[in-house]
Amino acid sequence: MFRHGAIFYAEDMPNCAPAEIRGEVSLAVKEDVRRRFVVGPTVEREFWEDERAQMALDRGPCKCESATAISSNMNEGTSAAAYVEAIAYREIRWIEQYANAKVPLVPLSTSDAQKLPEAHIDLLQKYLSVVSKLLPTEEDLLLPTLWHRDLHKGNVFVHEGQVSSVIDWQSVWVGPRNLRARMPQLVDYNGEIQTKLPENFEDLDPEEKDSVSETVRRSILLYIYETSTAKRNPSLYKVMRFPNGKTLEQLVAFAHNSWDEAILPFREILIRIQRFASVAEGMVHLLTRT
Repeated sequence: MFRHGAIFYAEDMPNCAPAEIRGEVSLAVKEDVRRRFVVGPTVEREFWEDERAQMALDRGPCKCESATAISSNMNEGTSAAAYVEAIAYREIRWIEQYANAKVPLVPLSTSDAQKLPEAHIDLLQKYLSVVSKLLPTEEDLLLPTLWHRDLHKGNVFVHEGQVSSVIDWQSVWVGPRNLRARMPQLVDYNGEIQTKLPENFEDLDPEEKDSVSETVRRSILLYIYETSTAKRNPSLYKVMRFPNGKTLEQLVAFAHNSWDEAILPFREILIRIQRFASVAEGMVHLLTRT
């Protein structure tokens, strides 16, 4: 049995389930972790903000069923589905009880829908109708995973050429691998890929040289990270290459905070998903007729 939630010391949360490791570690390490740590409710900030801290919400830990259940029964009882749906149920309950129609600080600065609780609830209900269907069915993409999402150079200590410590774990929690895993900030790069300096590099002015050099540096770093990950951690590489993985991640992120942030991106991504589903359905009908 595996669970999604936050990691606590066993003595602090005596009624929670022991933490269990699935991976290539020794039995002694597995037993030590099981003895010392448990999986409890999530510590995600969005589950505790404002009045949510006093509300009886589903904060987990969510139970992950067997591999057979994950692959054959995605929409019933799996930990990943329970987690992504709990986000919407949380926000619907909070909006119904506490949200009031907003008056923007700057007139015309937001859409009319941003100010209306019922508009947010409508989108959250649409989210509930599709989100679990977007989850992958492969077990290793959904496994509960402890992932540090703020891995930048300020949080990594190096001694004599080796990583000696990683800090800032206080908000880290165990969640579905396909939603938790992401490119570390140390190597994250979405710009133009360029792994060699141009032939006219020496003719560029100093500012252009700096820009091109930085592009090449980040491109090479990204390439090394991706190729090394493919060899050493193929399950993570599958997450990085999962079709529409970014769309799913953005959809869940927008559901977390449409009231405090912006409703338009949330609506836009739901429309995009609906259009994609319509095109896919049309292709299925075409292939069936053919």
